[in-house]
Amino acid sequence: KVAKQSRDAFMEPFFDSSKVDSNCMWLVEKKIPTQGGKLMYEEEQYRFRHLNSHMYLSVEPKSRWHKSVAILSTLQGHSNKHREAEEYKFVSSEDTESGSTLFSMHSAHHRSANQENCVHDISAVFLESSNARYLKRGDRNDDKVEGKAVFDVIGVPKKIDGLAMIISKVPKAQRDDIAYGMDSLPILVEFKRNFMNKDWNNVAKGHHQVLSVMNKMTNFCIDRPLEEDLHYGAHDLLHLQSSSVQVEMIKEVVKGRQKLFREQNILDCCMQLLHSFANVRDQINGSLNPPRAPIKVIPEHKKLIKSILENVGRACFWLIFCSMYENDKNQMHIANN
Repeated sequence: KVAKQSRDAFMEPFFDSSKVDSNCMWLVEKKIPTQGGKLMYEEEQYRFRHLNSHMYLSVEPKSRWHKSVAILSTLQGHSNKHREAEEYKFVSSEDTESGSTLFSMHSAHHRSANQENCVHDISAVFLESSNARYLKRGDRNDDKVEGKAVFDVIGVPKKIDGLAMIISKVPKAQRDDIAYGMDSLPILVEFKRNFMNKDWNNVAKGHHQVLSVMNKMTNFCIDRPLEEDLHYGAHDLLHLQSSSVQVEMIKEVVKGRQKLFREQNILDCCMQLLHSFANVRDQINGSLNPPRAPIKVIPEHKKLIKSILENVGRACFWLIFCSMYENDKNQMHIANN
């Protein structure tokens, strides 16, 4: 996983594989990301892009001092000796061009010479960085993630000291659910940025699209046909209000999608949108605290803002409500934010 408040990667133990959340999922990209094909042992290098944050797994020395010593040691011709003693950690990076985001995979099992060299589903692998560091579980860290006992992720120079990990594909049904949030979130983020920057021309262009996306996301969350009209009330949730076996099965699907919306930061984005709507409304009405002069908006834009507050605001609220419906964790998440 990747910590939200820092760049450090961490490991969280799971005892039930069915409850592993999407923050433990990574997209494997070739060095040239537009290329496809099988994953190969040792022959090729790959980047691991975190599913929800879109950050890349990377390895770097634990301190700036180590970085400086590494450069000095290289200049003095002692790089190999220094590298053995240097402490590394696994972090996240936005730099897609950095060599420190490249990794190769080694099989954790003995493989005969005539075996196919590709990585199969549910394979045990050692992960080696381009700076010759193998992934290893570090010390327990109770301060990195609130309320959870997790482990640091460190880089060691010897494969024998590394951690063999199981790499497996996400089931197709779960992939489809995950992809829905991944495709929708950038549209919400772009609209939020334009609205907060008061870029009314681009807000007008994205107004109807974001409204459509929110309504489809709400239907997706509560397992209704995506194009079905919403009533923004109890009628939308009637299909979840019984205790039959069929309804209980639907509720399990809904819980999984609600959980994804929390993990993929969709709930946070919706809350930020509602806050920005309220802030702009108060700026226009001059009802800020402490008092400030109201902002001036031309009539055309004022009409647009009113429409957004009424329609997108309602859709945003209903998406949050449906994401919290009979879901204690999402209710607590919203309450804490």
